[in-house]
Amino acid sequence: MEQMIRGQYINQGEDLTPVLKIREAVFGTASDEKDQEAVNLLVSLVEHAQDEGVAVGCGRLNLDIENFRFTIDRLGILDTFRKKGYGEFALRALVDKASQCGADRVYIEKEKILTQEAQDFFRRMFFLPSEEENGRFLTAEIASFHTCCH
Repeated sequence: MEQMIRGQYINQGEDLTPVLKIREAVFGTASDEKDQEAVNLLVSLVEHAQDEGVAVGCGRLNLDIENFRFTIDRLGILDTFRKKGYGEFALRALVDKASQCGADRVYIEKEKILTQEAQDFFRRMFFLPSEEENGRFLTAEIASFHTCCH
């Protein structure tokens, strides 16, 4: 039987254990102070909708209320599951959540993109340098995610 990809939003106050395990494996660190105010995403492979599945990746959507800026970070996929579309799935799910909250664009801090592979990924996914805050961010228009298929 073919496996399906499932994205599960984990809201404030809910158990982050599966997300933290992925973060530890991908980034070498787990939780931080942003987790209390963010929406996290757990990406899993499941055979049936009711299955817990195998966790393969995660991501986080943060809201800067003062600037009404939605920033994505901690987007990571376990090594053995990379280059199979799960990162794109996670990014699109986080962008969709930002859109549901009223955002018209999303941001990523450049300094948190640690590898050339990640830089290439975000470039392919429509993230461009932003002039805001001395070019500290990459940004993508949410409309670009709804008009393009990969």
